[in-house]
Order: sequence, then C-alpha cells, then structure tokens
Amino acid sequence: MKRYAILAASLTIDICLGGVYAWSVFVPWLVHGYGLTTTQTQSVFGATIAMLALVGVYSGRLVERRGPRLPLLIAGVLFAAGYALAAITDVAYVGLLLGVGVLAGAALGMGYVCPLSASVKWFPDHKGLITGITVAGFGSRCHRALRARPAPRR
Repeated sequence: MKRYAILAASLTIDICLGGVYAWSVFVPWLVHGYGLTTTQTQSVFGATIAMLALVGVYSGRLVERRGPRLPLLIAGVLFAAGYALAAITDVAYVGLLLGVGVLAGAALGMGYVCPLSASVKWFPDHKGLITGITVAGFGSRCHRALRARPAPRR
C-alpha cells in the first residue's frame, strides 16, 4: 500500500511542477500590463527550460546518492526563492530572468527527477507504466492554458 502513496505523491509533485507550461498564459499580461517585450518573456521561459535540463542531469546523480528528499527540499527552496525574487523586483525583466528563469528553472530540474526515480524504484515490475503515469502528471497542466482569459487591454 505504501508504494501507491509514493506514486500518488510523485504524481502530485509532477502536476505542480508542470505548471511551467502555463507560462504562455502570463505572456500577454506581462507584455500589455508590465511593458515587457515578447522576446523578453520568451527568453525567461527559455532560461527556465534550459535550467531544467542542465540541473536535471546533476539532480539525477544526487537522487541516486542521497535519495529524493534532499533534492526535493532544495527544489522547494529554489522555487520559493525564485518567485520571491521575481516578486520583489516588481516584474522587472532581470528579476524575472534570474528568479523565474534561473532559480525556478533550477528547482524544476532538481524536482523533476525525484518523483520518477522514487516511483520506478517502488514499481520495478512496471517501470514503463509508472514512468508514463508520473510524466503524464507533468504534462497534464497544458490543457488549462488553453482556457485562460485574454490579456487586459490598455
């Protein structure tokens, strides 16, 4: 029964981390409401995905050596620090780039590997199925972005 709790927790973590795909919803608000250019908003998203990939490599090694708890704790701290930095800079481009792009992107990379690794270890006889379920949680947030409200008009 414990392994199903691990799977549920892994799925929940990946659903939360999958919120990165909602970035496109914020772009019109950032462009019209805060005066950022589309290029600036896309470079923030690009930095987020680049950091996810780069830190994910290191995170996999850390998870294998120390288990998933420490990397998830680091991910939570980085994620909170990144969005706090973006908030205190009043949505300035540099604050968004460093906060959301670099710090929160590193948090995604640190946190993404943990649920996959933990779930697969608890279900060694169904590795493909469990990986698919967990990764589906990461991508499940995409459909919500399609139903978002349009950006405010000036």
